[in-house]
Amino acid sequence: MRFAIKDPLAIHFSDCQSGNCQNQDWTPVGTVDAQVFPQLAELAPGQSVDVFVAVTPPASPTPPQNALTGSAAIQVSIDAVQGEISLGNNVTEVAVQRLETVVDPSPDLDGLGVQSLVLRNDSQTPRTFGISTQSNLPPGLAFSFGQGEHDVTLDAFEVRAVPLQFRFDPQQGSLDRYVAANRYLLNADVGTVLSLINPAIVPGSAFEDDAAHPDYRTIGTGTFAVNLVKSARLGISVAYGRQNRNDLEVSGGLQPAHPGAWITVDYTDANGRVISHLVETNHGGRFTDRLVGFAGPWKVRALWQGDLDHAAASSREATVGTRDPFGDHGND
Repeated sequence: MRFAIKDPLAIHFSDCQSGNCQNQDWTPVGTVDAQVFPQLAELAPGQSVDVFVAVTPPASPTPPQNALTGSAAIQVSIDAVQGEISLGNNVTEVAVQRLETVVDPSPDLDGLGVQSLVLRNDSQTPRTFGISTQSNLPPGLAFSFGQGEHDVTLDAFEVRAVPLQFRFDPQQGSLDRYVAANRYLLNADVGTVLSLINPAIVPGSAFEDDAAHPDYRTIGTGTFAVNLVKSARLGISVAYGRQNRNDLEVSGGLQPAHPGAWITVDYTDANGRVISHLVETNHGGRFTDRLVGFAGPWKVRALWQGDLDHAAASSREATVGTRDPFGDHGND
């Protein structure tokens, strides 16, 4: 069993059973067999076993707004065994996206509405993909792919992004009670009709017309994990030190208060160079930091990555000019 990830990470579904796959861009990340997981050696039809490989995918910093906070695409392929004829289920792809929206005073669905399910037809003829969904989203939070269609037809080698739209129905009540209760899942199975050939039927025989028959197969699954969170605010005040004018002093607070939260404070100089400090909040959600011995001007911003029940937050960008050794002219 072989594992691969999309490089760069993206949400793709491919019909690879045609044997004519192009530009897959998959990066192998590991292989497992019966030596690693002995249960694979005696896996009977209908049985299952959990297997895994350790992967460290490329990642980018979490944006300070409510939007897509993570994505990955994983491909799993199984080598054919001796005598195996039908190989349609030997390759599958799983796509995962983590979404987050603030529910106070109302859900911020703008960040969620830009997500998409990317379909790719790797065959030489047009192909129709069916989308079926299962979800445990709370009442009042609805969704649709595209304009609500369940079937999407792609031309040969076409790639198309099908947008995922979320809608909030205020008549269903507030979503506040669902915050941090669960990670809500939306699963989208993508399938297509394959033409299967029975190799036991001899070409030219009386049964030649029965050699090929259509079969609908699920070729990939997309999972969208939706987190409902409360908003958070982060504020800072910046000035040169009153006692030591070579130091830049920052004080700030996180609301609601989160004791022990880690705050990133970024100092950007006139050349675009960034110095980052990591500071911890006290029991009241307050924090302080100091940049020692550097002349300005500086742009300063604080960031918090959020937690299970509160969204990520960033402060406004504060600017302080070149320090004046004869006066205090820092800008809060």
